[in-house]
Amino acid sequence: MIMKQPYYGYGLKVMPGAQLDDRKLHVRVLQTGLMSSLLGGVTSLTVGNRVGLYRTGEQVSVVLERPLPMQTDGDVAWEAKEFHFRVLPGALRMKA
Repeated sequence: MIMKQPYYGYGLKVMPGAQLDDRKLHVRVLQTGLMSSLLGGVTSLTVGNRVGLYRTGEQVSVVLERPLPMQTDGDVAWEAKEFHFRVLPGALRMKA
């Protein structure tokens, strides 16, 4: 998962360290499998997900062995084996 905010939806806090104004992308790599998914889901509903490898940065590149779908705002966008992300200064605007 690569996110800019702490919450995924439905109250799931998958990136507890993320803040919209920190100018970073937050990356969590999870192992596939039922136990890892269950543990990640339970901790996301309580203290915030602590499962998997967590990193932050201004740029992220993901290279996969097989194509996987890219999901943006809950919608599947496309499939690819490589994805590249970077922070765009001033691209996210919020009104209070």
